[in-house]
Amino acid sequence: DGVTLVTVHWRSIAAGETASIRIPAQISKRFERVPEARDSFQFPPRIPSKLKIFLQPSPYIESSHRRIKDLAAELPIDSNRSPWQQVEQIYDWVRDNIEYRFDTKIKTCLDAIDDGFGDCEEMSSLFIALCRARGIPARAVWIPDHTYAEFYLEDAQGQGTWYPCQLAGTRQFGEMLEPKPVLQKGDKFKIPGNSQPLRYAQPTLVAERTQGPLTLKWIAQELKNSDR
Repeated sequence: DGVTLVTVHWRSIAAGETASIRIPAQISKRFERVPEARDSFQFPPRIPSKLKIFLQPSPYIESSHRRIKDLAAELPIDSNRSPWQQVEQIYDWVRDNIEYRFDTKIKTCLDAIDDGFGDCEEMSSLFIALCRARGIPARAVWIPDHTYAEFYLEDAQGQGTWYPCQLAGTRQFGEMLEPKPVLQKGDKFKIPGNSQPLRYAQPTLVAERTQGPLTLKWIAQELKNSDR
């Protein structure tokens, strides 16, 4: 439930040759609405092992940094309110204190705090970092040309669910009304040929032996009914 990684190997490619692969995918889209029974939601008393990665630092999300931890502890969060409302207070703090400004360069959470502004990347990352610093699983969600966040809570029966919230743009907490398909969820990926964790899994080309330059071109194309 994060991203699907397709790995393709070619034994050899001759000079001037083009190798290609076609990956058809069917995309289903839906709007996510604010749940009705949210006042009964709770913080998970025990984090499932597969979710512990969403409590750890990620590229550009320094959730274990002392400044992030101190800020998370100092936030005006009312512990007498429901877990849903406490997460919403984190959400409101980021929207109230970090001004939205578009930028082509990704910054860290600490940069966003120092600058007092950031775009959807930084605002989502800071919300995620503050949630993680308070023991709340959170992650990034990537859609075409935009990023938002998700946080994890459990219902009274212990069933956990991820809930979306949009930090940059119209206020959307616990719901997502963007009509764009989700490309991937998460913010710490490892892909073949790169030992460093990546913020997102982008198309990557790795060559064992080459005498000239190689280029990778990713082409997204809508299929017609006759092509399906």
